[in-house]
Amino acid sequence: MRVDWQEARGGPCTISIFSCQYMETAATQKSSSLQPTVAIYVAEDDPHLKELTAMLLESAGHTFLTFDSGEKALEAFRAAPIKPRLVISDFSMGVRLINGVQFLTECKRLSPSTKAFLVSGTVEEKDIRVDGNPVDWFMSKPFKADQFLSVVQLLLSQSPPSPKPPQPRL
Repeated sequence: MRVDWQEARGGPCTISIFSCQYMETAATQKSSSLQPTVAIYVAEDDPHLKELTAMLLESAGHTFLTFDSGEKALEAFRAAPIKPRLVISDFSMGVRLINGVQFLTECKRLSPSTKAFLVSGTVEEKDIRVDGNPVDWFMSKPFKADQFLSVVQLLLSQSPPSPKPPQPRL
C-alpha cells in the first residue's frame, strides 16, 4: 500500500490512497479470532486524517480507538481499566483546551509505560523537545504510510504487553 497526501496550509488537504485491498483486509481482520489485543488511542481532529490513520492501523492488524480531541481521548484514557500501550496524537487540534503535548504528558503521568507518538504539520521536533517532554517519537506531516507503521511497531515493541482483563467467574 502507498499513501501520499499534500497538506494545504490554512485549507483542506488532499489525500491520495493507492490500495484496492483495504476493504477486504479490514473485513478479514474483523472476523479473525487471531486479532492482536494491542490497544492504541489516536487523537486527531481532522476527520480525513483520523480515517487514514485508522485505515493504516487496521490494515496492520492493530486494535485502536480514535478520538477527535485530546480531551475526549484523555477522558477515555482515565476511565480505561487497562491503559493503552501507545497513544498517537496530533499536536494542534483546532481550538481545544489542550494540545497534543499536554495530552501526551497527562497520559504518561497516569501510565508511564504507555508510549507517546506525536505527529504534526504545524511544529517541528526541535520546538517540542524540552526537558520533561513525554514524547517518545515525533513525526512530521505529511508522512509515508510505511514509515508511520514502522514507528508504531517499534514503539509497541518497546512497551510491555497489556495485561489480560480478568475473566468473569462462572
